[in-house]
Amino acid sequence: MKKLFIVSIAVIMCLALTLPAVAEVKMSGGVNFLAYYYTGSPETQTDARRVATVPGFASQGTPAELAAYGEDPSRGVGDRKTFQMNLSALLTSLRATYTNQKGTYGATIGVYMGQINNWPTNWEIQTGATYMWWNITPTVKLSVGKISQFIGGVGPSSLIEHNEYERDSRTFAAASGSGIYADTVGGVPVAGLTSFGRISTTSIPGAEIDFKVNDMVTVKFGIMDPDDDGTPGITLASNAGGSALEQITFPRLDLSVPIRWGNIYIQPKGSYIKRKYQNVIATSDDSFDCWLIGVDGTVQFGPLQVLGQYTYGKNIGANNYSGPGSTSAWPQVYTDTAGYTHIEDVTDNAWCFQLRWQATPKIAVQGGYGQWVGKSDVNPVVTYDDYHYKRSGWVANLWYSVGPNFFIIPSYSHLNLGQDVRIPAFASDTLEWDYGSVNFYGVGFYMIF
Repeated sequence: MKKLFIVSIAVIMCLALTLPAVAEVKMSGGVNFLAYYYTGSPETQTDARRVATVPGFASQGTPAELAAYGEDPSRGVGDRKTFQMNLSALLTSLRATYTNQKGTYGATIGVYMGQINNWPTNWEIQTGATYMWWNITPTVKLSVGKISQFIGGVGPSSLIEHNEYERDSRTFAAASGSGIYADTVGGVPVAGLTSFGRISTTSIPGAEIDFKVNDMVTVKFGIMDPDDDGTPGITLASNAGGSALEQITFPRLDLSVPIRWGNIYIQPKGSYIKRKYQNVIATSDDSFDCWLIGVDGTVQFGPLQVLGQYTYGKNIGANNYSGPGSTSAWPQVYTDTAGYTHIEDVTDNAWCFQLRWQATPKIAVQGGYGQWVGKSDVNPVVTYDDYHYKRSGWVANLWYSVGPNFFIIPSYSHLNLGQDVRIPAFASDTLEWDYGSVNFYGVGFYMIF
């Protein structure tokens, strides 16, 4: 047994010494620390037809909750102000990448980690992009695993507001039912201008095939996880009683064509999936389509870079894209006079842009704006139940390079969480949910290695 142990150790040591000769493993990552001041305001007061919410509260808040924050309970709704310091889970990451000696296949394991609020016990580790790849031929590459959504493309961010919404959506509100610190945008953390014009690039399980046409053009085809979690996103009556559950039997299909020409990059893109529900009653629709088309790109004019993204689609919020992060973007449901339940699409228009100016070798200035608008006729026969919503926001920051791979980033963000508006009976009875606005003033420290 002792000889076997010694031989085993010797074999492991020999493999450790010879592995770099036959393959290569690289470690990389980053650390992102944030300090910021946050303010949230409902922007409106409540009345018979308008419901105001304050960012940080799931609803208007009880008198006790408002009083605890130093607000006047008689207002029914109040502002929120707070200061935070966090090791952000957005960009604090660690990656290990393996490549074989010939460079024909490899794998990456990625992990994100950070503090989700200022409580010392609330730390989180998430799996980032973790996948395998294989160059089947010089022009065909297959990637499988938890891969980045390539249809996301480029988009602006100040890095700070993501961490605040990550914190807001995961604190004690769910456990206590108090309503404090819930994400009023719809329960999904907001990253940069996601929900405000951007489809971003989070990673999900799937497979991607890249066909290299030439040095300028590549065709990307994705077969992605359909996000079938068995939870109904809309309420449809089931034959078995209660609400029908999702039953998605086909993956999401993505397609894009990245094109690079000198200092210009452009990516037309599209995505489609059908969401179905099981055991739906005979007098009801049982499925709807989610799809988007769009384009994103960048162009470089010396020290000035311009990037932008435009997306048009139906029911975009009812899918596992990283935007728009709002239940408002789900399709609307209505029952006609004959008793049949219809699923009516929400049409989404979203766009964002950013300007980046490399003022000096050490200083870059960025500014960006984004907007997301959705509309539905609900019942196309009438006009009094039309529904629409809007979100918008802008960010500005300065990237100061202390040295290679080390940045200090003063930043400001203003996000208008927008309104959901429905006309339930007559034009005079418009019902409006106003989600207020938030401001972030802060500084980030970001080091890449």
